[in-house]
Amino acid sequence: RIFWLNGMAGTGKTTISISLADYTRDKGLFRAGFFCSRDFDETRDIKRIFPSIAYQLSLGIPEYGEKLIDVLAKPFATFGALETQLRKLIIEPMAQASISIERRGLHVIIIDALDEC
Repeated sequence: RIFWLNGMAGTGKTTISISLADYTRDKGLFRAGFFCSRDFDETRDIKRIFPSIAYQLSLGIPEYGEKLIDVLAKPFATFGALETQLRKLIIEPMAQASISIERRGLHVIIIDALDEC
């Protein structure tokens, strides 16, 4: 499931995202987040979103991390179009580890201020 929060600049979307991250972290549901910002090189490059999320997921979901290692062993897994990154770094390893992951319940991933990347 995807929840897309949108609205005009300055209406509190980032505040809501941070609050949601804090709440889901306290409940053990938060798995990864990327908060885009024009202020920092690390957070304004859209090609860093999926590698960052993949890394965070690997820390919290060992089964996913094992599958991600297999992907990273292949050359150029983190390069290319965003669709390729999403498929290779997130979707495929998650699908391969899905039996174990499904037993863990809900996984929350937050991407904030995508328009700033």
